[in-house]
Amino acid sequence: MSKNNKTNNKKPNRRLKINEKALFEADKNGDISHSSGLKRLVVHDQTRHRTFTDAGRMARARNSGGNRLEFECFVKRRSTAGPVEATLLMRTIASVLDRETVIKILTESPEFIVNPEMTLSVARQLMEDGMITQQMVDEILDEKHPAWSQLDWKVDTELHADYISAFKVDPENKGKTTEDAEQAFKNLPTGLRRKEGVVTVSVRTDKGKRDYTMEIACEKVTLDRGRYFVALAKNCSPFRTAWLRLHGWKNKPRQIEGKPQNHREVPKTTPDFVKTEKNRLRLGDAILSQNPAANSIIDLLKDGDTITL
Repeated sequence: MSKNNKTNNKKPNRRLKINEKALFEADKNGDISHSSGLKRLVVHDQTRHRTFTDAGRMARARNSGGNRLEFECFVKRRSTAGPVEATLLMRTIASVLDRETVIKILTESPEFIVNPEMTLSVARQLMEDGMITQQMVDEILDEKHPAWSQLDWKVDTELHADYISAFKVDPENKGKTTEDAEQAFKNLPTGLRRKEGVVTVSVRTDKGKRDYTMEIACEKVTLDRGRYFVALAKNCSPFRTAWLRLHGWKNKPRQIEGKPQNHREVPKTTPDFVKTEKNRLRLGDAILSQNPAANSIIDLLKDGDTITL
């Protein structure tokens, strides 16, 4: 057999990347539509079975018995805590925390200063757990946090128009009038306010002062029975999407909390008490090295020896 024939008889190379192969098979079987855009899909590889979701949405699927499958989410490893880990830690040490310490952790720690989104996420979760109050969240966002306190709350004046428009096109409201939409709007907690803008914060680390500039946004609403809605809202409105569930807003983008690629890492910051203790140890070692026969500095002083620094 000639060399050319050997070459021609080789099997075609079918080693595709798992994402590309899975997308190809799903598209061929009609499992996904071109309207959603292949680049916006995320593949959750289960070796034999695969589930597709739009980017930024949790994977959902059911087995042959109709039971919902549970997915394990894997994320890029971080060198510092994200919102979930920070919240769990605060829960764990809650018994030794007081009001001022909680606020100080969330507003003065370098990681929380340069990640104001994490501060809001942790504060919101702690409030839902009943570990901090709404007044503490307001104090954190409006007074204490170096980033959030730079921005003022502004009333969302577009909510009314968005609600009326969504109400009219919702098939469930077929036959209802604009007056019905206005009445429904009045019965909702719709005092929506937003903080949004570009801010700059500074932190001191072992490598010196560092400045961080970022665009942040959040929104809040006081609900019925004293409840409180607060969420990250950069280029989106979770109140419209997740709370009011306005028609046409279901698939609007949302700001995902704690995405590793969005986390701003801060160079190491050694606590002052560690620096002080290390300096003391170095000084003691230096003194003892000049007096090798002594067991301790106290013994030297008791013997009346002179210590030269």
